Amino acid sequence: MIELRPHQKDALRKMHNGCVLYGGTGSGKGYTTLYYYIQNESPKTLIVITTPRKRDDRDWEHEAESLKIFPRAKYSKHGALIVDSWHNVKKYVDREGCFFIFDEQRAVGRGVWAKSFIKIAKKNNWILS
Repeated sequence: MIELRPHQKDALRKMHNGCVLYGGTGSGKGYTTLYYYIQNESPKTLIVITTPRKRDDRDWEHEAESLKIFPRAKYSKHGALIVDSWHNVKKYVDREGCFFIFDEQRAVGRGVWAKSFIKIAKKNNWILS
């Protein structure tokens, strides 16, 4: 398993459902949020909403796989992993009892993404990173 760096461990101790994890590129927000999921939300289905590029490059899958989190629940040590883009966030508004990681925050304004985020946040635990 990947060992968190001291600043990630500090952030993890302070995190809670509905928080915003702030950090620059390369600061380790991905692993920190995945550890939060493992410690607090597993075995719920984990849904990561990110940019199309990160979805297509499988960035989240690679990090999750190193922690034994896989798309198919029967292979996962934790819940099933779904990674999708903000362009498809509306597909998840009826999901309940899942854990969401909203990556590359796009939940601002009054558009479809913001409205979808609010609907999802009311029925699920989540972290914004």
